[in-house]
Formats: sequence, C-alpha cells, structure tokens
Amino acid sequence: MDGSPVVKEIRLHKNSVLMDAEEEMALWRSVLVSGYRDGGRGYFALDVTDPEDPQFMWEISDTERCFNFEGTTNCVATTDYQRLGKSYSKPAIGTVYFDNDGVMEERAVAIFGGGAAVDGDSEAGKAVFVVNLETGALIREFCNDCGNVVDTNNTVLFNFNALDVPMVGAVAAHDEFIGGLISRAFIGDAGGQLWRLNLASTDPDDWALEFFHDSYILLPPTHSWRRPAMLKPAIATTSNLGQVALIYGTYDPDSVLSNGWSDRVYSLSEYWNGHAFTAQVNWQLVLGLGESLTSEPVVFDQVAYFTTQTYGSGACDTGIGRLWGVDFDGDDPNSVDDVIPALDEDGEALTQDNVLYIEFEGSELLGLALVQRPSCFDNASDYAPWNGGTASATVPAGGESYNPTGSSSQSFSGASSGNLELVVQTGQTGVSSPEMEPPAGSGTVSTGNKAIQKLTPPSQSVFSTSWGLIFD
Repeated sequence: MDGSPVVKEIRLHKNSVLMDAEEEMALWRSVLVSGYRDGGRGYFALDVTDPEDPQFMWEISDTERCFNFEGTTNCVATTDYQRLGKSYSKPAIGTVYFDNDGVMEERAVAIFGGGAAVDGDSEAGKAVFVVNLETGALIREFCNDCGNVVDTNNTVLFNFNALDVPMVGAVAAHDEFIGGLISRAFIGDAGGQLWRLNLASTDPDDWALEFFHDSYILLPPTHSWRRPAMLKPAIATTSNLGQVALIYGTYDPDSVLSNGWSDRVYSLSEYWNGHAFTAQVNWQLVLGLGESLTSEPVVFDQVAYFTTQTYGSGACDTGIGRLWGVDFDGDDPNSVDDVIPALDEDGEALTQDNVLYIEFEGSELLGLALVQRPSCFDNASDYAPWNGGTASATVPAGGESYNPTGSSSQSFSGASSGNLELVVQTGQTGVSSPEMEPPAGSGTVSTGNKAIQKLTPPSQSVFSTSWGLIFD
C-alpha cells in the first residue's frame, strides 16, 4: 500500500439551518482518506480527530464496502465500485449541497478517479466516484455506461468511447469561497486529458463529467506516446475577469521518459461559450527533451511554481533539477506561447531579475511547498504583566489571572519578520536539515537537503472574506 493520504477538517453533514451547538460540534471531524495505489483496488477512511486514537470509518473495494456503525464494523458485498481499478487517484475532500433522497443537505464527500488499469478487466479505472465521506456509500458514479459523461474532444483520432483510458489523476476540487461548497472538480486521465466534474446542480442526476482539455491533440487516446496527467492541478482565479484558471501537466512517477520525449505544462482558463464551459489556453510549455514535471504546481501572487527534472546518463548521474516560476495566466490572450519569467531570482523586491527557472546540478527536485516562516526575536526581556512585570515570563497557572496594575516594559532585539519561502527537497544540494527523525524501530539520525527560495511578499493586503476562514 503506497497511496498518499489526504486529511481535512470538515463537518460531515448539515441538513438544518439551526442545529444544536453540541450536535454541530460533534459533526466537525478530522478525516483521513487514502488509497492502496499499486497495492490493490480500494480506499479507506479514518477519523483522526484524536491522532493518538484513530477510528475506522469505512473501507471500499471493487467487491465490498465495510463501514463503522455505532462502534461495530459491518461489511456488505456491492457492485457499486466494480469499475474501481488500482487506486492511483489521490482523492479530494469537500462539501456539496444536494437533494439527498428528498432532504436538502450539505454533505462531506470524497472524490476520486477509478485508478489504474487491471489486467483482464477492460473497464477497470474508467470511472470517477463521489462518495459519502461519513459512510463510504456511493453518491454518484461517472462512467461509459452511466449516461453522465460528455466527451466533446473532436481533435483526436479513434476516440471511440467517452472514457477511453483510466482516470488516474489526483483530484482538484474548487469552491467559490473559503469554507464553501464544491461547484466543480478537475481530474486527469492516463492519456494526458483533463476532465471537469460539474457539481453545481442540487440534483445529482444533473451532475456530469465533461471533457476539458487534451495535452496531445490529434494522437489517439490510447497512443503509447501519450503521458498521464497524474498530478493535482493548481486552481486560481484570473485578476481581470475572475475566471477559474488551472495549471496542470503530464507526469508519470513510475516511468522514466524515453529519449526524445518530454512532459508538458499548461495554463488554462474556464470559458463559457454559451452552452458549456470549455478550456481557453493561456499558455503551453513543452519541456526540453527528456525533461519531466516532478511536482504539483503551486500558484501564489499570480505566479505558477513547479519543478522539473532532466535525467542524467545513469544511476550516478542524477541530472539537473529546475525550479520554475511563470506568470500563471500570461499577458497576451492571442498567444499560447506567452510564457513570462516570474521567478524572483534573489527574492528582493527592489531588483528586477525575474527568470524562468533556477537550476540545481546533480539534484532531483521533489516536494515543492510554499511556507510562511514565523517572526523571530533573538532576545526579549522578561515581561510578566500577571506578576507586576518583575518575575520571569512564565504563563500563570490555571485559574490565575494577570495583574493589570503591574507596570513594566518589553524590549526585543534582533527582530525579523517571517519570510515567504518556496521549499523543495533536493536530495543532493541545498541547505541541510540536521537531526531528522530516524526510521521507526531502527536506523540512524540523518540529514535532509532542501533548496529555499525567498519570495517577495505581495503588495495586496490580506483580509478575511468569509467566516469560513474560521473553520477551514
């Protein structure tokens, strides 16, 4: 079992405007969902609200669903997930609003693709599932025989079925505001196509899986030259029209690129053509020969960041890792080659030194993340307002209150604000992180190498747009 888990704090359901406070608090849980990946055909969910005492919620396979009912595990045979392949698709967790058997409710769901192909089962993986996060019960399946898949890809040859290849990609779900309801989700397939899952209606019968974009125009969907779109797309909104924009690319972590081939990265915007949402290409980037996309894209302050790898000649020659920074939606709506350098090479706002990428010789870049460092102080004088400001600065014991009549002052030296940074694991070069935890049970303390790229804080002010910020 080697699937990557997804964890989210979420309310399991809500079917009344006014709920008892204790009841509603009990419905807020921390839930972990993961698949087996190449280890089998299944997913499971755990309640990890108390991380030291995780609770089983449910587990599904292509033949069975097990679930926790009042502390007892029940298992039933089912054909609901018969098209589930090897569970490669990384799930998304969110909330949808729909008519659930005559009751309008907000319901937490998990969304995932059918996964990788299975020998001897031609339909395995060719599906997308929306699942009740609380019980694992199927809410809706999207498949060739389900009547809810819309394939408008007319640019390829031999496009016989709506879903010709398995749905292996990680799911990116989009809500209109933080803490809101999912209105659509995006998922890639094994042929490098991107699909849009329309969840806007309150009637699940109106939900649909719609073709959105193809990385390999003209090539048949099952052609061997195609690469899968397995990474989770990054979702943002354009600054001028507020359109939903996506950054996605082709990538296969289990297959090294053949000589003469490369991965592709795209920036897309949703465009309403009067009948349906289609993909408008902002820019496309065909990487150099033998160059592979190696991380999920991250969009921050109108810049798309991602990493790539040009592989070397052998096991002792890792190649070159690249950290990219590109204007996320370009400037020229009439050009698809509008790839604008936006990586601030030195992280200083006063210098104009934007580049497309920074190279790291002999490194394989993985695990790109955007972090906000905390503000730090070298020294601070003792200050305890609850004790007149004269004692060592310790927190009062339970039940004690601070002394508002005490007078004292506080001074700090060496103060520094927290930096915005891109952090990426390099394997070979970069900054060492000493004293990492050793493997459980055995092993020795080791180090980890990472590259840190300082970012210039955005000029816009950050402010709350909804109370959803409290919960999400």
